Order: sequence, then structure tokens, then C-alpha cells
Amino acid sequence: MSFLIKNTVGVVNFTDWLHITCSKVSEPGTIIWEDWVDAPISNYNYSIPVNDAENYYIRYYDAPTNSSLGTLHLELIVNALTSDIVFERRWYLVGGPGDHDPENGDTGLTDPYLINKTVYGVFKEAFRYFKPSDEYTFNELTGEINVINGTQFNTGERVMVEIKYSVASQSSITASGLYTFTIEAEDQTYTIDPADQNCRIVCAGSASTQKLLLPLLSAVSEGSGYFIDNSIKGTAIQPAILCNGSDNILFNGFMFGDDHFSEFWVSRGEHVLLRKRNGFWELLTDYKGVHVGEKRTVGFKSHPTILTESGQLIDGEEYPRLYWWIKNVLPGTHKYTEDGILGGGWSHNLNKTGQFAIHSTQKKFRMPKTWNLSERGLANFESYGSDTANRFWDYPGGWQNEMVGPHTHPFDPDTQPGYSDNANDRVVTIPGHSSKETGLNSGTEQRVKNNGVIYGRFI
Repeated sequence: MSFLIKNTVGVVNFTDWLHITCSKVSEPGTIIWEDWVDAPISNYNYSIPVNDAENYYIRYYDAPTNSSLGTLHLELIVNALTSDIVFERRWYLVGGPGDHDPENGDTGLTDPYLINKTVYGVFKEAFRYFKPSDEYTFNELTGEINVINGTQFNTGERVMVEIKYSVASQSSITASGLYTFTIEAEDQTYTIDPADQNCRIVCAGSASTQKLLLPLLSAVSEGSGYFIDNSIKGTAIQPAILCNGSDNILFNGFMFGDDHFSEFWVSRGEHVLLRKRNGFWELLTDYKGVHVGEKRTVGFKSHPTILTESGQLIDGEEYPRLYWWIKNVLPGTHKYTEDGILGGGWSHNLNKTGQFAIHSTQKKFRMPKTWNLSERGLANFESYGSDTANRFWDYPGGWQNEMVGPHTHPFDPDTQPGYSDNANDRVVTIPGHSSKETGLNSGTEQRVKNNGVIYGRFI
């Protein structure tokens, strides 16, 4: 069934052309109808003939010519799935003065207005409604109605054609929830189409890394954006979202001196909603990435949000958020540079074994290695580096050796028999020499009762 999407545009102060396009939500990149209107305008009515009952995008562009796409300014979604129906009755007078009035003796009429319309009924004065197919036919391509039951039109009779329309409800999508449709991004480098704004983009690539390139902000409507989801598919652990040109994402959730980001990240199990406002991309959803780099104590080594502190070599392309945090947020005293980290036999600087080691030129780093170590608070949490007598590198991650402090032990020595002093006829008891082993169990270290855990870092 074909029907019309009717709309009205008010005042438009463009100086070139208003470009209007229509496309299905299911096929947003395919334009099924378009028109260029010479601007500026104060009022413009238009109708779009469509064949399928579904949702449609209506987009308005400021175009420099009557053949170019132009800059997107507004996007609407039209709901053509509704079951609401409206009717229009169009009257004709046989032998009348109208351009499309039939003549006496005619068995039909032709009116271009009926092209692409849905004719619901044809009625003739002094007769009744004609039965579709059996008594009349309608050609929607030409607007021609032919009466096929032998009835003729007579001068002075009224003929009425009843037209049916499906009502399409219209609303702006800029304020309608998180997204309106879903696209799966499978390319390792996926360029987001501005025509797909307000969609959900699922990270569905098969490579270990993925990059999503945002469109220029100027090509996106104010208040529109993208819902980027890395929670259901894809291999990449931490896809990167890259801005176009000089555009930036605004976010102040990191302890960082700048809240403008040309690159952002969505880790496994996360999603972000980015929308355009006042010349920036703004992040609207709760972002788990604010916890990046935090030390976590866990009971399972394969927790999806952490990397264990096992001294392993990590590729910063696969974990770009953690790499950015190490490079830009973590103070220099809490990490160290070591180009030898790429070697298979490399091991941490003993005094910094709880810190990250990064390569000076390559996007690689080593995790801390805290196997078999317990934790102890620094001498001063507010001023590091003041207790070097007890901890050589007095910063978070600085190693401290074991030590036994001053202590006492009860000691009850054995005695040995005395001997006689012949001169004075005395017997003297002399303390014997013996050693006592302390402790409940013998071992190689001092320790208390404990529970085994795994240390890791939030990625």
C-alpha cells in the first residue's frame, strides 16, 4: 500500500538551498526521495510518496547548490507504522468546469492528483459505491479510474473519489532515548557515517584491536550522536574512539589537567553515549573508565576488567586506555622507563617491582610484579620519598625487604654438675652451654596467618 508523508517547513533563513531527503531507518544510507528548495523560505508544504509501512528519516541540509548534499542541520524520524487512517474525498461534476471533470457519457476520469494515492472507493450520484476490481479499476501511476460495469456518467451528476492515507506521526529523534537502530561495526578501522547518527554501534570486529572514527561534528545535528557498545560481540578488548579533525570529546573524570580528548576508549563490557552539544562531543553515560589503573585485589586471574600484576609485557595498542593513563596521569616517580622490557629474560628493577615499566619509544609496557608480596602503607601518604632509610624507593610500588625487629626470648639454660675445690672443700655449680630454637614452625621467613590473593590493575 502506498501513501504520503506530508510535512510543512516554516521559516528557513538559509541563503542557498534547503535540501530535504527521505530514507528508511532500516536503510539510512539509501535516499528514496529528495528535493532542493530555493532558500530563504517562510513556508513550504511537501508530500513524500512511500510504499512501505515503517520508520523513515527526514533530513534537512543547508546545500550550496541544488545538486549537493550540504551540511546536516536537522533530522526527524517519521513513524509510518501506525494503524491510524485518514480519508480525503475529492468531488467531480460531470460536464463541469474543472480541468479533470468527466464529460457526459464518459466511463471514467483521469486526475494527476490521484497519482500514487490509495483510492478507497468511487461513488456516483444516483447509483452507489462501485465495487473495486469488479466495477472499476484504478491506475495509481496515471491517476486514471475506469468504470467497467457498463455505467456511464451523465451531465450534472456528482462523482466522488475517496482517498485513504496512513497517518505518519513525526518526532525529532534528538531527544528519543539512547538510540533508534543498531549497526554492527566489523572493520578493524570503522568510519562512522554521519547519516547513521543516533544509532547504536556494536563493536563486532574479529581483530585484537579496533578503531572507530567519528564523523565531523559539523555533519551531525545538535543533540544527536552515537551509542557505542562493546558489551556483546567483538574480539578487541579496548576499542579506541577517534575524533575527526580538531574535534574533541569533553570529559573531566580523570585526574588530568585537560578535559579535551581527541581519543577515547570503550573497554569490554562497557558502552558510551556521545552526543553533540555546543561544538563538542559530550559523554552522557556513566563511564567505568574513571577507575583505570586502580589496584584491585581479586580471587580470579581472568577477571575481565583487570590485568594481573605478573610483570607481563603488554601491548598499548590492545590496552590503549591503560597505556594513556600510565603515560599521562601516573606520576614519573610511580613508573620507570626501561627499553629492555621487550626481552624475554627481562626482570623488574628490584626496588621498583611494584611499578609499571614502559618503553621509551614503543607503545609497550610491563605490568608490576607483586607475586608473593604483602602490602604495607608508606610512611607518609601525602609526602612521598621521605623514608628512604627504610624503603630505598619510597613511592607506591617501591619494594622493601624483610626485616626482624628488636625482640626478647625467655631463656632457661641447663646446668652441669659441680666439682670439688680441695683447698677449700667447696662444691660449685657452673651454668652449662646450650641453644634454644624459637618459633612454632621452622621456615625461611617471618609471616602471619594469611589468605592468598591476586593483585591486579583495572584496565
